[in-house]
Amino acid sequence: MNNTAKETVSTGNGCDRPTYGKGYIFLFTDGNDEIEIHGSALSGKEVVYYNEEIVSEKRSFGITSHHLFNRGDNNYKVTFTITSLLRGAIECSLYKNGELIGQEEQTMYQGSGIKLIGLIIIFLAFGVIVGYSGASLVEAFLKWIG
Repeated sequence: MNNTAKETVSTGNGCDRPTYGKGYIFLFTDGNDEIEIHGSALSGKEVVYYNEEIVSEKRSFGITSHHLFNRGDNNYKVTFTITSLLRGAIECSLYKNGELIGQEEQTMYQGSGIKLIGLIIIFLAFGVIVGYSGASLVEAFLKWIG
């Protein structure tokens, strides 16, 4: 990637769509250098690699997190921002010396928002039915033994 170009870079390792197992993987290049950023969808662990060497690592459960590291005379900053909790969308931005050099968004759920809300309602209704049925069984059992 050209150091002055502002463009979106595709992910590496065939991870164009994040999964709960692999999490989010973002891959950026800066000249001959490769910056790979991993974010776990389950544990909140974020790891930044610079040419396969870990340069920053932490857990984050907030809406935004930052990683700062230096290489040579260059200061880098990686920013994770959750853009949609419902869809599991995360935007990863890479800055070099204060200038945005790469940005990409990945989304766990690719469908429409209406479908997602419909699924949530179905699962909520299922939970209510199972909960009510379980409570009714416990109540009947307690009456039977008491």
